[in-house]
Amino acid sequence: MREIDLGPTDDCIHYFFETGHSTARSLDDMLCAMIKQMLLSCQRQSVALPSKVSQALRDIFEARKVLLTTDGLTTLFKAMVDVFPRTVYLIDGFDDLEERQILDLFAVLRKVFVSGNPHGSKLALFSRESLGRGIDIGEQLAPLPAKEGIRLSLKHLFPDIAKFVDVEVDNQQLRRKITGNEILVMEIKDKLKENSDKM
Repeated sequence: MREIDLGPTDDCIHYFFETGHSTARSLDDMLCAMIKQMLLSCQRQSVALPSKVSQALRDIFEARKVLLTTDGLTTLFKAMVDVFPRTVYLIDGFDDLEERQILDLFAVLRKVFVSGNPHGSKLALFSRESLGRGIDIGEQLAPLPAKEGIRLSLKHLFPDIAKFVDVEVDNQQLRRKITGNEILVMEIKDKLKENSDKM
């Protein structure tokens, strides 16, 4: 969080695209989830929203009368971002989407954030170092004034991988004992961690 300069009073609206669960509505699901978080935050902080925005929110989340298109959700999200206090909008896990969905995601983010905002909100994207599709994140987001791209390299991931190895080996020992030799168990863990760059 130090890298994205999240202050103690700043909001953080976040979304994680769950790995292996991409659907045709993944982008709409993200927009709905972020809008809903903003709505709840507005209610907690007594932030007044323009009447058109309030009505659109009621139609979607209360009356359930309207199923907005991606363009409609994008317009509503932008309207909320423009009146919402200083916030970091954090998106993670998008590198598992299909190529067309990734490009659509960037198109939405450009529409919403290209003009900046008067209260200094930021957009933070977490992704692997390479999307593996030749999509240049820097180029996609070049027009945006306030953004952070956090590229996850092995040094960022190693503590999580090490913890994962420890937990999985310990769980395996409980399910079906690998060995009773604790030194050998430690050696297995160390060898798996040494080869974590292949995970």
